Amino acid sequence: MNVQPCVYIIEDDDAVRDSLGMLIESAGFAQKSFHSVEHFFTAHDLGTPGCLILDANDSGLTNLEFRDELKQRHIRVPIIFLKSYSAPHKELSAANFGRFAVLNKPVQIEELIKTIQALLQPETNLTGQDGIAAP
Repeated sequence: MNVQPCVYIIEDDDAVRDSLGMLIESAGFAQKSFHSVEHFFTAHDLGTPGCLILDANDSGLTNLEFRDELKQRHIRVPIIFLKSYSAPHKELSAANFGRFAVLNKPVQIEELIKTIQALLQPETNLTGQDGIAAP
C-alpha cells in the first residue's frame, strides 16, 4: 500500500497557514497544518513521508535548535524554509538539514509547488548556487 506524501506546514499566522493549506491541497497534495513547532512535534505522524514548510524567521527556535530537535526525535524530512528577507541564513546548509530549499516571501505559487514536487522526489538534485537548494 502506497502512502501519499504529506506537506506539513508550520505557521503561526492563521490566515497564512490556511491559505498555504488550501493552495497545497488545490495542487493535489495532502497537507497538515500546525500553529507552532511544538504543535508539530507533538502531533506529527512519523509514519507519513512528506516535506515541511517552515518560516525560517519565526519558528520559536533557532534553525540549529530546530535541527537538533528533529534529530533527537528521529524525524528526517525535507524542509522548505520561507524567509522574509534576502540575507542568507548561515545556519541553513545541507550539512545541517539534508534536503532543503529556501524561498523568499512573498513566495510565488509556481515556485512553491515546483519545490514541493522536487523535494518529494528523492533522486532530484536540488543544489543551487552557494549551496542553497533551489527548484
